[in-house]
Amino acid sequence: MKAAWHRSSRGGQSQSRYEIYGEYRDAQRFPGAAAEHRFVDALVTKYTDQTLDAIVTVGPEALPVAIEFQTRTGSEAPVIYGGVQAATQSQYSGVAGFYGVLSSFDMRGTFDLARHLQPEAKRAVIFTGSAVFDERWKSIAEDMMSDVRDMEVLFVSGLSLQEFRDRAAGLDASDILIILTIFEDADGRRFVPADVVAAIAEVSGAPSYGVYSSNIGRGVVGGSFSSFEATGAVMAQQALKVLNHQSNVAPSVTVPVTSVLDWRQLKRYGLDAERRPADSQLLFYAPGPWERYRVQIVAAIVIIALQSSTIAALVVMNRRRRRAAEELGRRRMEMARLSRIAQLGELSGAIAHELNQPLTSILANAEAGSAMLAQDPPDIVEVGEVLRDIAEDDRRAADIITNLRRLMCNGGGGPR
Repeated sequence: MKAAWHRSSRGGQSQSRYEIYGEYRDAQRFPGAAAEHRFVDALVTKYTDQTLDAIVTVGPEALPVAIEFQTRTGSEAPVIYGGVQAATQSQYSGVAGFYGVLSSFDMRGTFDLARHLQPEAKRAVIFTGSAVFDERWKSIAEDMMSDVRDMEVLFVSGLSLQEFRDRAAGLDASDILIILTIFEDADGRRFVPADVVAAIAEVSGAPSYGVYSSNIGRGVVGGSFSSFEATGAVMAQQALKVLNHQSNVAPSVTVPVTSVLDWRQLKRYGLDAERRPADSQLLFYAPGPWERYRVQIVAAIVIIALQSSTIAALVVMNRRRRRAAEELGRRRMEMARLSRIAQLGELSGAIAHELNQPLTSILANAEAGSAMLAQDPPDIVEVGEVLRDIAEDDRRAADIITNLRRLMCNGGGGPR
């Protein structure tokens, strides 16, 4: 339980500044009317000579302390009280100078959230401690869960912390575990409830849930509640409106309820985050590489694809150039072959023409020599001339063939 006391300190400026005094009453560790009376005595002694502009209280136990303080000191400072539920606010509805900030620690909403995530669950187990506050929570939870008929609801209390841990460890993964408050266990040991939640959740075989924002990050999967941060912000807004004497200050405002989930615990118990309510908050979410670097990955893929396309295009173009060069080489060779054939044709004609003359002369001289030898008596001198002419024509033919061979060797790489 916490009480904050606001005192104004006005100077020559038109704008006011406020000094804030904080007092804390640990009603769970130091319960009882006597302890509360001593606490109020200390407050009265401390603030009798102070002018208080507003009193801000947090929690249902702090409100009676503020009222007693007002009664004993005669203070008319307005009271802004928060961290209370509708049942507490109804007691002060319509009382002048009291402004409520209503929070909801939504036990039923937390149960419904658990069923969203675990639609196959057949049993809900609810842990509460042995302190007066714990027992009050248990009574509220029993009323809230009284209409649940389609699954087993089991309330567990009156255990030591170790027994709570053992009981949680024995639960099945299909069960739902809701941990309310355990300010005190059956052994009489007193705790900070958030620490107890962490100790139980770390060994629980079933997904565990809580009804306070302080439980998130301590091993629970999630819960439905008005967060303490949002409650504090709304209380501050109400207090500033009252201190600034605004005429439209509502006698009570409600802090929105939000379903909050711990992504790490969803992953731990294999629960599908897609089943969570659309308006819920997902904390401690660690996105994978794709979600975290999606833009960079897509850009890299696009760049790689463009580079690969460019390289592929260059490879294709190079292959086409090589094929074109090879085809051009083949065509050049074919043209050269055809050119050689044409040249050979022309050369054959020239050879035939060049050889035809000596061969014709040889033939004519041979016939003439034969005719001369057939005479009686044969003309030996003329026959000798004819044979010399034949020899000369033969040499001419041999020279033609030699020159042709030499020409072919110089231009075509020699005979094959």
